[in-house]
Amino acid sequence: MRTFFLNFFLFSHFFLFSQISLPTFYGIQSKNNPSLELDDIVLYFDAGNPASYPGNGNTWFDLTSNNNDGTIIGGPIHSFNNSAYFYFDGLNDRIITNLSISGWNAFTFEIWIKYNSTGSREGIVGQNDVVEFGFINSSTLQLWTAGDGSFNWGINNNTLPANTWHHIVAIGTGSKLKLYVNGVQKVSINAGNGTYASSNYKFNIARGVFDGGGNYFNGHIAVVRVYNDDLTQDEILKNYNSEVNRF
Repeated sequence: MRTFFLNFFLFSHFFLFSQISLPTFYGIQSKNNPSLELDDIVLYFDAGNPASYPGNGNTWFDLTSNNNDGTIIGGPIHSFNNSAYFYFDGLNDRIITNLSISGWNAFTFEIWIKYNSTGSREGIVGQNDVVEFGFINSSTLQLWTAGDGSFNWGINNNTLPANTWHHIVAIGTGSKLKLYVNGVQKVSINAGNGTYASSNYKFNIARGVFDGGGNYFNGHIAVVRVYNDDLTQDEILKNYNSEVNRF
């Protein structure tokens, strides 16, 4: 992938929100970080960028030109402090979008999260009956696809401690499924028939992933990026290193 820059778009929007005290990572520190790899991105939410969320309202704006904005439901708590995030209470907070990933040949879900607790079928991101990612039970992260394989990755306080920020990337290449945590590959399996399934559901965050309803995620989400291609290991590590000082 070639490097695609959104710097001008991200920073030029700050003048629209001059009344907001921006988090420190949008200052000198962020300008010194490497640029993100964002080619083939179709959705980009950032709770710390006022162009994505200005601090009020019920819309989490997509920073790409695709207008895949999210509708905020249940009243998750937003803060520009402490890395900037939405806090989802595990009861009724969620984000719904109009994005469909039906029939894609490849995908990448890239997120920064800090979970508080885990439980049965608590989805983080995905589209029900197509590609679903989250906690299938209290000790397992699962990436599931409809007919194109799945994997389970066991978690504990050593592998994925609670109340700690993590950069998590789930990938389907069409022939493999992969998981990266904090820039390190944890899973790679052969799985897939080249094209992922279709459903009438849409891409959701914090609920409506493993099932059409219920099963809410409990924790903090700062960044969500979705690509219709598979990021390479070098690109994942570059993105991780570009943002890790924020967290």
